Amino acid sequence: IIKKLRPAGGGKVAIIEGDRESTQSIERAKGASDTFRSEPGIHLIESISAGFNRQEAARVSRQILDRHPDLAAVFCANDHMALGVVQRVQEPDIDKRLIIVGVDLIEEAKQAVQKGLMAASVSFSVLDVAKEMLKAAVRRIDGNTAVPKDYMVDSRLMDRDALFSSSFS
Repeated sequence: IIKKLRPAGGGKVAIIEGDRESTQSIERAKGASDTFRSEPGIHLIESISAGFNRQEAARVSRQILDRHPDLAAVFCANDHMALGVVQRVQEPDIDKRLIIVGVDLIEEAKQAVQKGLMAASVSFSVLDVAKEMLKAAVRRIDGNTAVPKDYMVDSRLMDRDALFSSSFS
């Protein structure tokens, strides 16, 4: 998002979060928020929950656009919500070009990126996630209930160019 907005001097961005109690939503929204706030010219104008729900994301994106018609980009904590924003901005009463980025690279989002309806989605290896979950299960069985703070999996931003040049999914 920043890379696309920087040549124009920046712009207004919004974050659509998943469930406010969900660790993955909290961390994804925090990472996006911290990154946006650190970039001159990028103005985070709203961060709002849509509960990982496509229809709710479509609804809240309409509210955000009503309040901020000059919105330039939306980061969504998952692809279902990003697709809800895509759905909303394609409606005749809106018909707005937005930079839309999601997370998970589900098949429908991959197609939306290939068609230019979404700018990108963040992809990660499901195998890496499974390995980390198994490690957590073993720690739990061994009596260690502490949640590690260093849980990380390799992720890639998959835009249209990356999709056509990579097999990572």
